[in-house]
Amino acid sequence: MNRRTAIVYLLSAIVLLVADCRTDRTAPTVASTYPANGAVAVPLAIRPQIMFSEAMDQSATEAAFQIAPTATGSLSWSNNSLMLTPDSPLTANTQYTLTIGTGAKDLAGNHLAGEVQASFATGDSSSPGLVEVWMMGRSVMSGWFTHWGADPAYVHNRFTLRHWTVQSPPDMVASVQAVVDSVTMCQTPVMFFKLCFVDFEGGDSGTAQANLDRNLGYITQVDSIVQARGLRLILGNALPQVASSTDPWLVWNHREYNRRLTDFAAAHPDVHVFDLYSVLSDTSGALKPEYETSSTDSHPNDAGYTALDTPFFAFLNQYF
Repeated sequence: MNRRTAIVYLLSAIVLLVADCRTDRTAPTVASTYPANGAVAVPLAIRPQIMFSEAMDQSATEAAFQIAPTATGSLSWSNNSLMLTPDSPLTANTQYTLTIGTGAKDLAGNHLAGEVQASFATGDSSSPGLVEVWMMGRSVMSGWFTHWGADPAYVHNRFTLRHWTVQSPPDMVASVQAVVDSVTMCQTPVMFFKLCFVDFEGGDSGTAQANLDRNLGYITQVDSIVQARGLRLILGNALPQVASSTDPWLVWNHREYNRRLTDFAAAHPDVHVFDLYSVLSDTSGALKPEYETSSTDSHPNDAGYTALDTPFFAFLNQYF
């Protein structure tokens, strides 16, 4: 091989190597389904959806889609979500299974790594609608999903709860906006938003008042985001802290915040307040000892989350 040929060969190899490095080799995944796997009492007029992690080859992905029992209808796309609009309502009291086979592929030609299935059961014509609840929070919210043993989505009867992590102040509102902008809208979506226990301060009257004003400002901004997207809003009120972290001005802050949330909801018909505080706090305003992770850790333990479960799902059934 002469020198010129060797140089051409080397340059060609480099071009091929660079091109190969730039090739998308990541297989797409199914990010979520609607209804979620395991959902029950699904309304008959539902339009099932499958949300993918990236843009897909639409014709190949449609060919890989099945629903059993068969439901004829039309397929359409919204961003990375494939939706089936049935020609007629689904059959009552029937178990349906959505399947996406490995023929589904992304725009780079990467196929789904394995077949994905999700099953749901319809109710009848009197069944209430499905509700998807976007659960916005940080460590306490993460702990709640760990308690349920399902993250990022937990299905409870007709409710699908999806976990979204938001940032700490001062980036909290911007991160809520980013999540809302990124999520594909499903039927009857609701946002549950709460501050974490570390977002509240006491110590003295000036510190407590400034912190209260800041937190109420966050609530107003979050409500504006929710209203602009056409969602409904659940606000969780203050989370009490362990006795060793609690002082009179922190208790005042918690209780004044809770009162102001109640007033806010009364003036906004699409806003409801879920009362975390009355479940978790003792008469002094501290986290009940039986719900402590430890005497210095204000995250609720499993018993604390269990105490929240019954009133929370009763609350969802009452308002949604």
